[in-house]
Amino acid sequence: MVRLPTGDHPMTTKPRCRLSAELQSEPSNTIGAEPEDLNTASAAPPSKPSKKSAKVIALLEAGDGATLADLSAATGWQAHTCRAFLTGLRKKGRMLERSHRADGASVYKLVAAEVTAQ
Repeated sequence: MVRLPTGDHPMTTKPRCRLSAELQSEPSNTIGAEPEDLNTASAAPPSKPSKKSAKVIALLEAGDGATLADLSAATGWQAHTCRAFLTGLRKKGRMLERSHRADGASVYKLVAAEVTAQ
């Protein structure tokens, strides 16, 4: 069996891949390097992106609640993901109320926790 030299063989000068060619070039000190000027950032903080969980909670707090179809449309989640999020809310102590509309769809609504004075 005759073995052909590979890119890692000492007799060849051609690197095996582009990455190994870059590694063979001069080393750079970019790992852990600090940006040149940290004070050039804009004065206004970047706007906070709208989170899907905030959208779901807003829909659930609305007067008439929301169906799984409403939650899926607002977030792009599948129905099982929406149900898992609702379960997570329950585990965090939020009170959810489920009712049924005339067409048979379940409507979920967040109920404000009542504080009782003792």
